[in-house]
Amino acid sequence: MFGTTLQCGIKTVKVRVKDVQGRMVRRCRVTLSHAFDADIARELGKDAISLRKSLKDNAIEKATLPLDGFAALGAFSAGGKSIEIQRMVGVKANCTQAKDSEDGPTIQLEFEFQWDEKAWVFLGRNCSAMADVVLTKRQMALVGDESVN
Repeated sequence: MFGTTLQCGIKTVKVRVKDVQGRMVRRCRVTLSHAFDADIARELGKDAISLRKSLKDNAIEKATLPLDGFAALGAFSAGGKSIEIQRMVGVKANCTQAKDSEDGPTIQLEFEFQWDEKAWVFLGRNCSAMADVVLTKRQMALVGDESVN
């Protein structure tokens, strides 16, 4: 997943504004949708691998994984245009069972980044569209997880 190109759906784009010690801080949150395949599970670690197996075996319907140990560079392209977001911080991954028995489970990856008007406009215009997304893992590893390089 990380370092390779994914064809993801841009599911939602939100802006969060809050007052931090008298200063307004704006952050954007983007949710990306993709099939929850073995490659993504392997990159996210042991918990994701067992979660994916439970979803496929119909043992559970949905679950959430924390992504706070991941940071990424995001390069988005859609409709002949592209934008790069230098630092996206993982928030969470919502994993759900397939609605149809022929399909596999899906994952929605939530990332947050500093307000950037160009990124906001690009993502807003391409919301609900498919986009090529390149996620590159940063030097931020989960402690005790040997699957993270």
